[in-house]
Amino acid sequence: MLSFDSVKRFKPNHSENNLELKKTLEELFLINNKLKNEVDILSTLREVILSIHSSLELESMLKSILEIIKGFLDIKKILIYLFDPMTSALKPAIGINENKFLQPTQLNTISPAEGIIGNSFALRKSIFAKNETDGNYLICPLFTKDETVGLMILRLNDEIKTVEEHNKNFIDLLSRHIAVGVHNSILYSLAITDGLTGLFVHRYFQLKLEEEYRRAIRYNIPFSLVLLDIDHFKRFNDTYGHQTGDMVLRQIAKIVCSSIRTSDIACRYGGEEIAVIFPSTTLDGAMQASLTIKKNIENFEFSSLNKERFKVTISGGVSTFSPNFTSKEQIIEFTDKALYKAKQNGRNQIVAYKQQIPNAS
Repeated sequence: MLSFDSVKRFKPNHSENNLELKKTLEELFLINNKLKNEVDILSTLREVILSIHSSLELESMLKSILEIIKGFLDIKKILIYLFDPMTSALKPAIGINENKFLQPTQLNTISPAEGIIGNSFALRKSIFAKNETDGNYLICPLFTKDETVGLMILRLNDEIKTVEEHNKNFIDLLSRHIAVGVHNSILYSLAITDGLTGLFVHRYFQLKLEEEYRRAIRYNIPFSLVLLDIDHFKRFNDTYGHQTGDMVLRQIAKIVCSSIRTSDIACRYGGEEIAVIFPSTTLDGAMQASLTIKKNIENFEFSSLNKERFKVTISGGVSTFSPNFTSKEQIIEFTDKALYKAKQNGRNQIVAYKQQIPNAS
């Protein structure tokens, strides 16, 4: 690669020719640097596009993208906000500060109708914002052809007083790709998520159960399944109405999700039944997790639309993978048998298929 040092060491024999040669070398040096920068930009874009297409799961995709951007640009902090049409607000999705990821709970919701952020969001235009107390920012809208899905806010290093046009164009192009990835991820999430409970749909359950079954067969890693059923759910609908019944389902789904690990997979199996897949979990581990869910539901006080207070209980069946299984349907069959046993024994209990006796009601 050419450098100015090599130009300085050049010793001319003829001053006029050497001045011309020096000028040519300097021009080549600038062209070389420009080409290198363009190659770096294309390489970074390629990495971002690969990340977008390698995962439709929003959080993992955004984490990967933030790491790529931070590795390429000299930036202190990056924040990504997504527009929530229900509340007309920009809600934090993820951020990175120095080398630490920021969770949505660490960030504040932003109104898209105020100040510079509002202008950037409404005009679909990147804005360089100078702030003497808090540093300089580049605010980039994330938009597709049809909609603006959010904002990316870049906290620049203090010595950066402006953003060069080629870097701004690169960031704008990057934002467009991120917006497409976010849009696709949202569509995917809607396709696999139950609209009432927010749990995964039955089809997704079948896909993930097949994945866990194949992994267990190949690596001999245990996994377990629980089927939960709300006791006397029809009675709630008949007594309090279907709206209260829906509220009970939504609240129980929240309790289930807050009671399990992030690696566990909670799905709406059908009607008032909820299935939870416990990867890398033995029967005892799944039993303990199921009993925790049951206890948390028992301790929660539900209320109807008329503010009447009532309690809800659940029954559950648990089964775990066996190397003797010939298909994933067998673990569903045995889990369902355990659930039937729990109901037969009087409900409000969790039964393991292996033991076929109630465990701690």
